[in-house]
Amino acid sequence: MTRPAAHRRLDDGDIGVWCHYDDRHLVKEIPGARWDPDLRCWRVPPAFAREARAVVELLTRADVEANVESAAQRLLAVLPADLRPPTWRALAHAWHPDHGGDPRAMRALLALRGAA
Repeated sequence: MTRPAAHRRLDDGDIGVWCHYDDRHLVKEIPGARWDPDLRCWRVPPAFAREARAVVELLTRADVEANVESAAQRLLAVLPADLRPPTWRALAHAWHPDHGGDPRAMRALLALRGAA
């Protein structure tokens, strides 16, 4: 399992951004971003802290949606056919934003509507 994307302020004021190698192109688009081989992260000038945070949030959201969709898909696949619709409805109720659930999880579950 890979480490989730993260960011934090470094001692010298720069913003450190950690992400998967395949996602480096998103960080490289931030002006002034450069690789720090010692910390094994991308250094972003403090003026672009908002952009660094947005990249990390984008990557984190994608991770959550992929993990939720994968878990729900596996669950629905092993259930007997007659239990899939009520299980999907129960998950939808629990994950629905109107009930305090996670909107990202709900979007991932909606993508599986046909599998239920």
